[in-house]
Amino acid sequence: IKESELNYNWIVAKADVDVNIDGEDHKFDVKIKSKKDSAIWISIQAVGGLIDIAKLNITKDSVKMVIYIKRQYFKGDFNYINDILNADLDYDMLQAALFGNSASFYDEDEKLNSIIDRVNCHYMLSTERKRKLKRIMSGQDSLKHSLQTMTLMNDSYKIVNNHFEDVTTNRVFNAQYDNFLAKDSVFAPHDVNIEIKAEKKITLKINYVRIEINVPQKIALTIPKNYDAIPIKKD
Repeated sequence: IKESELNYNWIVAKADVDVNIDGEDHKFDVKIKSKKDSAIWISIQAVGGLIDIAKLNITKDSVKMVIYIKRQYFKGDFNYINDILNADLDYDMLQAALFGNSASFYDEDEKLNSIIDRVNCHYMLSTERKRKLKRIMSGQDSLKHSLQTMTLMNDSYKIVNNHFEDVTTNRVFNAQYDNFLAKDSVFAPHDVNIEIKAEKKITLKINYVRIEINVPQKIALTIPKNYDAIPIKKD
């Protein structure tokens, strides 16, 4: 799996994104710049790119966001992203989910369960400490704990689906990858569908129109002085 992943130090992408939050649809033009394992910069614009809606600069330790249409900003940690999405994500999962790489919460020495989906000609992997994937799929067993399942192409070992489910919090994160193209010397999924089921149901349909790797970028986000801080809700 690791050998088949999209390998990069820098990545730049432009995408058309459809977002649905509890039945409400939105369309955006999105630009992404990222240095692997370091920072992800995201620009969200209205369709046509004429109006800046928001920009984010995300690292493993911090999140900085400017919402231009509300003249507001936020500076904090990754918990804010989870508050917005009502999800349990981290930097590594977000980084991997955007371009179809693996994001795993198992230990390095932990054994994985594997089965073959002969109907769709895919391989499937799940973590050993969870219930047996084959028994769950056949209805002979029920899911008691968190489960991660990765579905792989049988020829390229590219991930076509990455599924996280946590019964204790009743949350699901599912990322599906399609339309694998070797465009501009980059072999990557150009269609990414992400679904988050938690307190809210969120779907993102990402269509990459351009992906470029290993071109160093400037990643910075300046907060205008006259913008107001977004209040942080505390329990």
